[in-house]
Amino acid sequence: ANAQFTEMPASQAACENESVTFRTAVATTVEGSTISYVWHFVDANGVDAVFPTSAATLEVVASPQTAGNYYVVATLSPINTSITSNIATLTVNNAPALVTPIANVAVAEGENATFTAEFSGTQPLQYTWYENGTIIAAENEPTLTVTAGAAGEYTYRVEATNACGTVSSEAVLTVTA
Repeated sequence: ANAQFTEMPASQAACENESVTFRTAVATTVEGSTISYVWHFVDANGVDAVFPTSAATLEVVASPQTAGNYYVVATLSPINTSITSNIATLTVNNAPALVTPIANVAVAEGENATFTAEFSGTQPLQYTWYENGTIIAAENEPTLTVTAGAAGEYTYRVEATNACGTVSSEAVLTVTA
């Protein structure tokens, strides 16, 4: 072969709005030749778009519109030999977002109170619950049930976290005697 890839573009996962760089490298045995690169993006509908660059790297911003498959065609000039890389996939992950916040609850002493929140975002989501600012151990679900203690007001907060960020929701438990 007159040319071969020494570095293939690699599949990547990124959080929305992060910059992603695809890289490639080609070696040739033809002296005096030049290599140009044409990057392609294939979207979820199978549309193959060409990027206006001839560089060995391609930088894109991760978004739902840029999630998909990328490949590069390297052309060796002046002999016009082309080689095509493997496909590298860009997976775009989303930060957690609050869909349904937890609601304030009022119960009597000794009764159960349940808080439920709903979050969207790329799984897995980790949930951390707080009572009056202190982490409640061993709770990793979007629902928390507690038994009310002494009369008073208690603040509960849940945080949903993944590799792309954290979002929270807060509510008050009012306990009556």
